[in-house]
Amino acid sequence: MVSIALLGVAGPASADGVAVDPTEIHGGYYPNTFFAGADADAMAAATGGHRASLLGTFMDTTLDAGVEAHIPGKWNNDIEGLNEIWKGHGTPLINVRAGAASTTDIISGSYDASITQWASYMKRWLGGENLTLDPLPASAVGRSMIIAPMQEMNWTGGLGYQCQPATYAAAYRHFVDVAEAELGPAADQVRWMFAPNGATAVGCGKVADYYPGNAYADFGGVSAYNWYGISGPSLPVSQVIDWALDEIRPFMPAKPMIVAQTATCSVTPGRDAWIQDVFDFVEADANAVGFVWFNLDNWWECDWRIWDGATAATGWTAGLSGAEYAWPLADWFVPGTTLAMAGTPNPCVGIDCDSVNLADAGGQFHMLDELTNAYTDTAYFFGNPGDYPLTGDWDCDGEETPGQYRQSDGFVYLRNSNNSGIADRQFFLGDPGDVPLTGDFNNDGCDTVSIYRPPEAKFYIANSLAADFAGISADYSFYFGDTGDKPFTGDFDGDGISTVGLHREATGRVYFRNSNKTGVADADFIFGDPGDKLIAGDWDGDGDDSVAVYRPSNGFFYGKLDNTAGVADAAFFVGFGFVGLGIGPG
Repeated sequence: MVSIALLGVAGPASADGVAVDPTEIHGGYYPNTFFAGADADAMAAATGGHRASLLGTFMDTTLDAGVEAHIPGKWNNDIEGLNEIWKGHGTPLINVRAGAASTTDIISGSYDASITQWASYMKRWLGGENLTLDPLPASAVGRSMIIAPMQEMNWTGGLGYQCQPATYAAAYRHFVDVAEAELGPAADQVRWMFAPNGATAVGCGKVADYYPGNAYADFGGVSAYNWYGISGPSLPVSQVIDWALDEIRPFMPAKPMIVAQTATCSVTPGRDAWIQDVFDFVEADANAVGFVWFNLDNWWECDWRIWDGATAATGWTAGLSGAEYAWPLADWFVPGTTLAMAGTPNPCVGIDCDSVNLADAGGQFHMLDELTNAYTDTAYFFGNPGDYPLTGDWDCDGEETPGQYRQSDGFVYLRNSNNSGIADRQFFLGDPGDVPLTGDFNNDGCDTVSIYRPPEAKFYIANSLAADFAGISADYSFYFGDTGDKPFTGDFDGDGISTVGLHREATGRVYFRNSNKTGVADADFIFGDPGDKLIAGDWDGDGDDSVAVYRPSNGFFYGKLDNTAGVADAAFFVGFGFVGLGIGPG
């Protein structure tokens, strides 16, 4: 059994993509799920009334297949165990395997029947089935669970699915698809966890090779132990847990993570301090939303327990003193993407603040109505995949709308509304390979399209748009920056005129001028990380533009309220896969 309570950092998110429950979960495994309720009550009594928010267990889809287990109202080990967890006022965390199945067995469908039958038991319990004579607590509504299919798949231990990176991800997805087909609407009460071992065994590839994808993993989970007393020296918590989380951060950068198994033996020197350090470390980690103590006495290893059914370790009781408690965890099961990292408050204090319009590689624009909204209010298609997306106020009505620049032939397509449709204006500008930029370069209240020619490090500025199917020539040109820099525009001094800037992505260095002519930069500073994509806008409504970056590696947008080096003033998750940034409609 796993017991978990709550601490106080970001938790998983609701459908708006922002962490809604700023909590940190913790707990431990116990030997017998059928006594989970009484054991949770006893631990609460022994630790000053502290309860667990999650209680966990191990299941096998092939082990509860008795002749009557599938009949509602008859004895069912899985459902009885889940009822005991709920009686302990905890949400179940379930590690589940499919017998001795290999990944190819699962993919082939050989175990579909057992997965479906097991999922039917989960659905019955989620729907309220109760086999115990003791009544469930009054708050039995809102049942939910976290499920980790075929955990520790990147290690070796005699389980059929382990150390099979070439097929595991497909098997995991198949398991989830089959289970969700049976769960039906009850699938909204389930979150799925990708739960590798913190260390990948020699010859088992890389942990990233096993990942089934963001659509199939709401949580990341890792196992990380201090093996003192069994092998090696005692290691600090930061080393034991951080290396394990670092294995999955690169491909799950914004996902909530649970240290699904952790412990140190009872003989560890300074063990109580080590236990308290686990609380502190997980609370401080941006991705981690909890840890689960392996509360078992394994005679072939050691006594890992912090709770023996009567007495709790001093370090455990001390760690609980700062914990919160939440049950049911309703916010965690709102349909939508789970996120570990929350955004910052909206920085807009003026009456006219810019927003962001993001474009993906498929020609779809995603509009945010404010800088704290992680999901778009409107999404629409315009242009073709591969076009260079841009935004601007083409018809001088005060609202930015989309455009596309086709670098292969220098053709510009502009639309005057934020919805799908054909271009309202189209014309030629520049040469193939030119980079487009937009802005109001003469303070007439209208945006135009200009170009930057990378081989020349030269800007060509146009103060008007061409007629349909016509060509346009620049009104003036000038040199600025070095070859390879990425151009952007903004009104950096609040005079109503857009001027140019350059972003050196390899270093994160930003340069811009307050006039559109050759000369040295009026500002020169570093913001963001190498590889970030930069844009400028008026994020706080003070009348001038400052920089912001989109970080493709973690899907976050970071904004500055002044043009200086330093940490971001606004940060929020927008998602992955965007190739273009523009100013939104505000």
